[in-house]
Amino acid sequence: MPTFSYTAAHNDGSLITGELETADRQSVVDYLQRQNLLVVAIEEQKGAQQALQRLVFGSFSATDRIMMTKHLSTMIKSGLSLKEAVDILLGDAEKPIVKKVLTEAKFNLEKGQPLSVTFANYPKYFSKVFVSLIRAGESSGTLEKSLDHLGDQ
Repeated sequence: MPTFSYTAAHNDGSLITGELETADRQSVVDYLQRQNLLVVAIEEQKGAQQALQRLVFGSFSATDRIMMTKHLSTMIKSGLSLKEAVDILLGDAEKPIVKKVLTEAKFNLEKGQPLSVTFANYPKYFSKVFVSLIRAGESSGTLEKSLDHLGDQ
């Protein structure tokens, strides 16, 4: 399945970038519109470009996801704010793709957006169920429990 890189804008004009592995360009447009984003650019990555990006950024493995959610849960339980916890994880991150996701999360949190918005921008790494559980935890005030549960799963 091809991978598409996209740039989209929020209602406030701020830009986000991401990747989506999907059947066609229209699927990317549909996904972005469901996220209430305005499409700025979509580009299909060619085979060599995809390989180069994987080489440069690496992959976001299940272990990376588990460790990130467990660590975020633990830090929030200990009294740190979500922004502080993300900042600490960012300082410890070694993989470029993990740093990229955490950098975007920090930027979005500073703008007042929830963590789930960042994860939704990376459907290749975070499933809809994952994002929905994060969103539910944010809405109910039980984010650390949602993160802990996701880490266990």
